[in-house]
Amino acid sequence: LPHRLKVKGRECKQVLRKVAARQLPRMIAEKPKRGFGVPVDRWVNAEFRSCVRETLLGSSSRLPELFRPEGYESIVEAFCSGRPDGRFSRSAIFRRTIFLLSIHLHLEGAGSVS
Repeated sequence: LPHRLKVKGRECKQVLRKVAARQLPRMIAEKPKRGFGVPVDRWVNAEFRSCVRETLLGSSSRLPELFRPEGYESIVEAFCSGRPDGRFSRSAIFRRTIFLLSIHLHLEGAGSVS
């Protein structure tokens, strides 16, 4: 759909909202946007957590080239152990861990470029 049909001012999904207004009760059609929980614990298994721990905290990790380990070790451990971290939600820990994995993969790729 063209942008002009999707957005009007600061209101998004114009076409969907008009259809909803015709088909749904007003109370539902006019509800504001809501977030949703990320089922992190259902997405990852023990094998993946173990791989993440070894990749990011193992002796061959290149992350210490960019970051102090004390800055990210607790995040990775919280992710891998499944225990809560007082600073971050489970989904925030997941996002930060995936970010660290992305950096690790980038560093590994950068090391092999001639």
